[in-house]
Amino acid sequence: MLQTNNYFEVRAEVGIMVVKILTQKIIQDGDIQAMGEQLHAFADSGRDARVLVDWSQVDFVSAAFLGKLITFLRKLQERGGRMVFCGVHPEIYEVFAITKLNRLFDIRDTETEALSALAP
Repeated sequence: MLQTNNYFEVRAEVGIMVVKILTQKIIQDGDIQAMGEQLHAFADSGRDARVLVDWSQVDFVSAAFLGKLITFLRKLQERGGRMVFCGVHPEIYEVFAITKLNRLFDIRDTETEALSALAP
């Protein structure tokens, strides 16, 4: 089942929610707020949620969105869930590295690697 809105394309893959970010530049406050609300809805989807976030379409991200992702990760973890990123462009990975968020988030190169990391 595939769902799409302005910000995300979501599909289920072997019990894993695959969320592809469709926004190329995540900088507008309104977009960040709406995306954060959607992420919280994903976290509320159930206990032990496993979420793969595909960053392959994103080439710029604001610090405000990173804050939303941290909140999302904590909410998932409180419910026994996990999250893995894939497809992060080198420039975005550099932001994760500079802010040391690469230690908080599990970042894999490919979707296949990310799916394997989330496998039970």
